[in-house]
Amino acid sequence: MEFLVAADGAFHFLEMNPRLQVEHTVTEAVTGVDLVAESLRAAAGEPLAIDEPAPAARGHAIECRIYAEESGRPSGGVVRRLHVPGGPGIRVDLGVGAGETITAHYDTLLAKLVAHGQTRAEAIARLRAALDEFRIDGPPTTLALHRRIVRDPGFVAGGVTSAYLERLLTEGA
Repeated sequence: MEFLVAADGAFHFLEMNPRLQVEHTVTEAVTGVDLVAESLRAAAGEPLAIDEPAPAARGHAIECRIYAEESGRPSGGVVRRLHVPGGPGIRVDLGVGAGETITAHYDTLLAKLVAHGQTRAEAIARLRAALDEFRIDGPPTTLALHRRIVRDPGFVAGGVTSAYLERLLTEGA
C-alpha cells in the first residue's frame, strides 16, 4: 500500500498493488525477508518461512533504479563495458550484460542498486561509494543523476518532497 504523510501527520491513501513492486528489495534489505521466495511459497500453498506477523525493520535502505536514459528520455545502445559494485550492504539486481544491446522501445531499466546500513547516513555513504564504482559504458544512463542526488544536502538531510526532483533538475540545468 502507498500513502503520503502530510506536514500535520495526516496519512493519505494512494494505492494498493497486490503484486511485488520494483522497490521490494528495500523491504527485503530492512526486514531480511525474501519476498519473492515467500510469494512463491504462498502461491504453492506452502506455509511461509517467517513466523512473525510483521518482521522488525533493521536499519535503513535506499534504492536507485539505473535506466538507459538521456535528458529524461529512454535511450539505447550497446553495453560495451560493465563494472558492478559490491561490498557490505550493497545489492545489485542486474538486467544487462556487456555486449547486450539496449533499445529505447522497451523498459530501459538496467539495474537496481540497493544500499543498506544501520543508519540512514551509513546507507547513503554506502550508496555513494557504490554509485561511484558502478560503470556502464555504452548507452547514456541515470548514474550521474543518482550520484548528484546522494550528494545533495536536501536529500542527505531527508527533507525532500515530491517536488524535489523537478527542483534539482531545474537548478542543475
